[in-house]
Amino acid sequence: MRILFYYLLTLLVPMVLYANTPDATIQFKFYGTPIEITYSPEILNTSLGSELSENTFEDFDKEISSKDVGTILQQLFAQKTNLDLNDWLYYLLIRASIDAIFNTKTENFKTLAYWVMLNKSGYDVKLNYFQNQLSLSVFTTDEVFEMPRRAERNGWYVDISSFFKDGYTTMPNSFSSTIPSSNNILFHFYLEKLPIFTNPVIEERTYKFIHDNQENELNVKVNKNAVRIMYRYPETTIKQQSTIPMSLEARTSLIPKLKEKVRTMGNYEAVRYLLGFTRQAFRYKTDSEAYGLENVTFSPEETLFYPDSDCEDRSILFVFLVREVLMLDAILIDYPEHASAAVNFKTTSYGEPILYNGSKYTICEPTGPGNDLLPGQYPNGLENVPFNIIDK
Repeated sequence: MRILFYYLLTLLVPMVLYANTPDATIQFKFYGTPIEITYSPEILNTSLGSELSENTFEDFDKEISSKDVGTILQQLFAQKTNLDLNDWLYYLLIRASIDAIFNTKTENFKTLAYWVMLNKSGYDVKLNYFQNQLSLSVFTTDEVFEMPRRAERNGWYVDISSFFKDGYTTMPNSFSSTIPSSNNILFHFYLEKLPIFTNPVIEERTYKFIHDNQENELNVKVNKNAVRIMYRYPETTIKQQSTIPMSLEARTSLIPKLKEKVRTMGNYEAVRYLLGFTRQAFRYKTDSEAYGLENVTFSPEETLFYPDSDCEDRSILFVFLVREVLMLDAILIDYPEHASAAVNFKTTSYGEPILYNGSKYTICEPTGPGNDLLPGQYPNGLENVPFNIIDK
């Protein structure tokens, strides 16, 4: 799971403002954006039998659908469109709304309501039950971690319910899947663009580092909502993390400043400048030291936001900056116990080049320790260690 800070605890805690006939309304904030959902109070009378069975689930679907669940779904889908939410964030919006409307109902009842909403939204979704517990699985071709999954066809059924349950890491050996879905919409986890933040929460960060014996200082605005999204986000691949964009606020406050700093430099010196930034502007700690977790990979904006980062985080940030500031191609270098980066200088290379897609890439170490390694110099002990290349 992602890192939890005290100010994130109330992120998606909705509240019922009033519930009067003929309509009732719940209002809450979703990553800073006010959400209002109107519904018929009659829907609160939806019942769920005590025994979990396919007949029970079908009866639940028919009953809740007869009480104008479509009106709720229409409003949720409009918010998905207006805020430009991907599938995972849409699921979180469904959860927040259902939890608010049915705040006194059981977890099994709410899980059934999530299932109805996702199913009616067109996703290939399965409802599973085991020992009187319900869980929800969606079909995806995206690779995600920390949630149980079963391979099927060319992808997986991923148990998205488990993300909100402590200690639930594997699917039960014995379970029943109910009511096969005829839907064919894939559920996508990868975050290719950030949602539209109507009320961004901005915090400023100051970074200091030394380049060629001169102190540099950069003031950058970070959108805390972009960081909050990643707190409640499943862990995906390093490749996917490296492609998550920065918020408009972070991008426009950092990239132009870096471009101005390297404006008179050649590409080699500019890369050295960016290396000095990623090596020195942040405090190095492993994930277990800093956050008590074994493996957390930050997006570029998360690395800007949090005080501590490690080699994966800095390599991802460095590759992002090389592409955005210098317009050069860069790749991630994934060693068994370390992450680094390499840059395509186009007309030349430095040191022992890395050959990839017919081009020569120069190793560039974004983490350190220290700020002594030049482009083309491998980290100590990794000169002959096999690695994998992670490209965008």
